[in-house]
Amino acid sequence: MNLKGLMIALMAAAVLLPVAVTLVVATGFLFAAFNDMTGARALFAIALACGLLWALDLVALLLVLSLDTAARKDAAELEPGEFDS
Repeated sequence: MNLKGLMIALMAAAVLLPVAVTLVVATGFLFAAFNDMTGARALFAIALACGLLWALDLVALLLVLSLDTAARKDAAELEPGEFDS
């Protein structure tokens, strides 16, 4: 997977993971309202894991975007007729 494909995947995850966390937490509260504490605890643990995954995704996205910016800057500094190796 090239850098652009990785960026697109990380951006998609950055948008979709908060939605997933919200849905899982809401379902956890629904389970808690029905007095199913085991299910609620499991869903809250899953939501916490998704939230941590989202944080890692944002850090990875920051790193990939900085690599992309550095690559574009290096490509812009090439002289006409000079080849990128």
